Amino acid sequence: MVFRRLGYAAALAGALLAFFLSSGYFACYLLLLLLLLPVLSLAVSRLLVRRVSLTLSPVPARLERDEALSFRLSVQGNGGLVTRVTGTLEVENRLTGQKKSARWSLPSQDGTCALSQSGRSDHCGLVVCTVKRARVWDLMGLFSWPVTLPAPAAGAVFPRFLEGKPMPELERPSASLRLRPRPGGGPGEDYELRDCRPGDPLRTIHWKCSAKREDLVVREVLEPTPSAVALTFDRSLPPAVLDAVLDRVQALSRRLIAAESPHFLVWMEGDALQWAAVSSSDQLTAALMRLFSRSVSGTPASLAETPVAIPGYSGQLRPFHVTPDLWQEGGAL
Repeated sequence: MVFRRLGYAAALAGALLAFFLSSGYFACYLLLLLLLLPVLSLAVSRLLVRRVSLTLSPVPARLERDEALSFRLSVQGNGGLVTRVTGTLEVENRLTGQKKSARWSLPSQDGTCALSQSGRSDHCGLVVCTVKRARVWDLMGLFSWPVTLPAPAAGAVFPRFLEGKPMPELERPSASLRLRPRPGGGPGEDYELRDCRPGDPLRTIHWKCSAKREDLVVREVLEPTPSAVALTFDRSLPPAVLDAVLDRVQALSRRLIAAESPHFLVWMEGDALQWAAVSSSDQLTAALMRLFSRSVSGTPASLAETPVAIPGYSGQLRPFHVTPDLWQEGGAL
């Protein structure tokens, strides 16, 4: 647009010189036309600029790490009377905090024209593209107005698929599960005898043992305590190392889902313990999206040696800390 302004200034200077050096009417008409052209362009473009709208979308909206991620910026409704739309884009990975900016410019076309901001998805996370500034120019390229900014667009970069090797110690329940009284009683092979308490139903009294003891004894049915694997991992790692950890977390979680084993993903955000219950692929996706949308800040304590307790869960947790050394690409270490 600078060259257009310089060109118009040069043309206006030439018309002024011709007006002062010539006695004919042509130089006068030429100067008048050059003076009216910007006013006409400004008036027409100002009325049509309200029709201009921008849309921003990711292509694709979900992908694996190292795949190509693009953001498509489109302008509609310029009617061919708006020469150009310019502005600035900012792309940010919410998980790693990495940012980059780029200037963009869309040419004049009637209908839709688009710009693609492409790049390789180097790290896992929620990559958000935001239009920070946008201006629309008139037909001559001399004047500009701000245009309404589109909503930010986000593309989720998920961990790469990693097969690894089976881990039976996680996929099968532990043999050392504790037993607990079954709520409501009922039939069962496992039970313990205890003294009768007020409120115990008569059907739970073990009459034979009560006769021997000469005191009421209750047969209390036991059941295994529910257990769940807690996949713990650290977030405060360099991006490349965190990517390797997330590859393994996703692989382990998929194996547990296939084995119909409900489990938890557990991590630290600052000083707060965060967790997500996972029993299906949709819940795994939701847990990873929640993880991706928050940046890593500070250096929280590692969960490798930290006891894990999940509020509201009364079962037995079996913590397993995931590190980048768990597997190599071809199998177990």
